[in-house]
Amino acid sequence: MYKSIALLLLCCCAFAADAPACPSYPHHDFVWASAYSPPVRPADTLLGNCPSLELNNSELCNVVNDTRLTTDQKKQLILDDFVKNNGFPPFSEADSWNSQIPFTKYAPDGGSTSSSTYIKDTWVKITALSPAVIDSSDNKTYINDTGKLRMSKAFTFVIPKETFPGDCRTEYAVCGYSYSLNAFDNGASLNNQNQPIANFAVPSPYHLAENNFSAVLSVNSQYMINHYQLVTHCYTSNGITYCYTTCDYYSTDDRHDSLTVSDVKKAYYYGFIAFQNAFVESFKNNLTDGWLFLVSNEDFNNIVFSIENSSMKLQSRQYQLRHSLAPYNTLTPVFITNPNKLQTKQMSILSRENRTLSGTEFDQFLKVTEPNLYFFLTQWLGINLSALPITFHGDKMHFLAPAQELNCSLEINSHFERQTLRDACRYNATQQPTITLTIANRTNSSFIAKASFFDNSTDLPLAGKNLSFSYGNQSASAITDTNGSAQIIFTLSKVSNLVTAEFLTDFETKSAKAYAVVPAQAPEFLSVLLYLASIAVLAWLAYRLLKRWFS
Repeated sequence: MYKSIALLLLCCCAFAADAPACPSYPHHDFVWASAYSPPVRPADTLLGNCPSLELNNSELCNVVNDTRLTTDQKKQLILDDFVKNNGFPPFSEADSWNSQIPFTKYAPDGGSTSSSTYIKDTWVKITALSPAVIDSSDNKTYINDTGKLRMSKAFTFVIPKETFPGDCRTEYAVCGYSYSLNAFDNGASLNNQNQPIANFAVPSPYHLAENNFSAVLSVNSQYMINHYQLVTHCYTSNGITYCYTTCDYYSTDDRHDSLTVSDVKKAYYYGFIAFQNAFVESFKNNLTDGWLFLVSNEDFNNIVFSIENSSMKLQSRQYQLRHSLAPYNTLTPVFITNPNKLQTKQMSILSRENRTLSGTEFDQFLKVTEPNLYFFLTQWLGINLSALPITFHGDKMHFLAPAQELNCSLEINSHFERQTLRDACRYNATQQPTITLTIANRTNSSFIAKASFFDNSTDLPLAGKNLSFSYGNQSASAITDTNGSAQIIFTLSKVSNLVTAEFLTDFETKSAKAYAVVPAQAPEFLSVLLYLASIAVLAWLAYRLLKRWFS
């Protein structure tokens, strides 16, 4: 009996030399290599799940089986049903959808997977930026000054079972794995603390500033293989040697693995700058005659200008949703050119001019419309606005609208911002700009058109104003001097005798127009003398002829 107890104690002592303990890891799930297979592609979240999308037009789900349409066409029809108002970017619709996408371990289309020895099918993807819009013309992505970045990732810790001939027993100690998921903007960490959503603030918020976002996934795994081998133990008691064999711990294989994958996405900061001016030239008989001028560094999303019940909507873009990363279909608003840009309600558009402004034109516009800002930029900061490397777009419209009161409002929408202005119209009821136009120095070949521009209510000259002159097929312009005077020399033409001088409002002074007729040239004295002499000769010849005839 004592021998049995001693043998048991020896066996316990032999097994007491245990394998090393695993370090602590936060995650412990794994798959045996014999049971592992690559991820299976899930059903498409749009085409494979259409009945549960709760579309406004449920019949759209019938397009899923329509062989005449491509996959992209089918998806676009469904996505168009998501958009409630194509005049505004559907940010909320896109973000709500993206937040609920059931990502699996299958890598989305357009992505790639990487595998190491024990970390398989690893990928990371920046799935969405919000708010963001895509320009359909060049596929560039534009973002606001702040927003959030969404990421998704997947990998599997796979452990192979191996056979070791010298082992009497082989034990696997799966320590586990850890991973880090980090987001960056232009190399600066967004401090997302391993979360799949990161908030960002554009570090350099100037128009078209590049933001190079990146997502980096790093995985570290560890497991141990503890080897046990047969060991013979002998001892002698009372001159008798006893031997026994145990399966003792022998050694450990420490299997470490690591893998890092990344994804990048470029976006551009959209810095919208807009200036506006609504100028009323006349307000009488319940009718408003005025001008609206808008200048921006980018074409407008849409603007709405209203006077009481009359309105004008200028929409240069319309929005759709674009899908990417199938079969999950992350969504991003995309803007396209709007074919019906101008819409009116009880408002007549008498003229419209849309063009790119030169630096000098923008300088003059800002000088008149925003004098305080102009002074600050040019005098305090010393900025030469004419030389700015920014393209400005101008839209100038002459309108006529019925109104009981001069109650104007203007709403300007860019991709990310909305500006609403009340009492938007400027009106000077006493101002009476007047042009007097005269013709001088008329010869057989030319004449001078002289204009005097002044305010008839104050008799003060209007200096520095650009007057446009026209005569027949000739036209020219001149700037009024300190006396409000300007003149143009025209070549005399037989086509017309009407001369026009016109001033179109600069949103400080109302428009004005004047006409003058080029007088016929007075005959010269010698010409009159020759004309009378010719008549006298003809009369004398007629007299002689008649006298001979009747004699």
